[in-house]
Amino acid sequence: MEVEAGLITVKPVSWRVEHNMAGLGNLSVVEYHSHGIDVFDVKSCSGVENAFYPQHIVTLIKRPFVFNANWEGHHFQKPWHKGSVVFIPAESTLTHQANKPYDETVIRLKHELFVRAASDHVDFSQIDFAMRDVTSFGTWKFGIGLAAVVMDESYREWPLLVESASVTLTLALIRELSPHSTTAFKEVKSALSGFRRKRVLGYIDDNIHRQISLTELAAVANLSHYHFARKFKNKMGMTPLQYLADRRVEMAKRLLRTTSDSLVEISMACGFASQSHFGTVFKKVTGTTPASYRFSAT
Repeated sequence: MEVEAGLITVKPVSWRVEHNMAGLGNLSVVEYHSHGIDVFDVKSCSGVENAFYPQHIVTLIKRPFVFNANWEGHHFQKPWHKGSVVFIPAESTLTHQANKPYDETVIRLKHELFVRAASDHVDFSQIDFAMRDVTSFGTWKFGIGLAAVVMDESYREWPLLVESASVTLTLALIRELSPHSTTAFKEVKSALSGFRRKRVLGYIDDNIHRQISLTELAAVANLSHYHFARKFKNKMGMTPLQYLADRRVEMAKRLLRTTSDSLVEISMACGFASQSHFGTVFKKVTGTTPASYRFSAT
């Protein structure tokens, strides 16, 4: 057990770990972990003392308070409102006291995510990694969205969705952190050409039996995460996640019609995380269950 950023971090045995902090008033923390993203839902926090942040921290304020803080030799006294978003950079230390207990959602992001998100789209040298108010419509909405995805157990079988949400939040943060945000973002002229599109679609078909990440698909296209996702949707009329789901369902329909394989075997062959995941996606796309489809096709 170790203390980090005012939270007691316990190595999780599952995706969700809950703590009631003995000796720290009514402070309680629930940890959620999904595909490299960590989320902490914190209630009744009153401050931290020499909290070291090894990774970037995004804090979504849910209950207003005023804090007195010292961050890397800089003193702050600032009121935070419900809906405020605070960025604390990696490898820094913070001490602060609040005038009253407050609630927050904390998202921990690796620096590599910022590097990948900014690739060939942002002038990385213009990003000012410092503790600051990064409140905007995008950072709040995208932060709440990513936290909701990670905190909802039903989305744990959708790694591409978690990854896409984390990249979207990171880009919104980069725009706020850059002092020249209107000029730092560069127009990328390379498109998802016919050759690149064919290569990506072929890669999906060749690897459809396993989990495929947005990182892999962007690398195959030789484009950044954000640029690839945007160009793919423009060209295909759907997101990479939607296309992947449709291809898996088409493969499952063929196997349901032509084989006697069990639903578990078909779900594994088509790259679904589980039979329940298979059933949920299949019904969403076709309007019927796999069993009903097989019965009607015979």
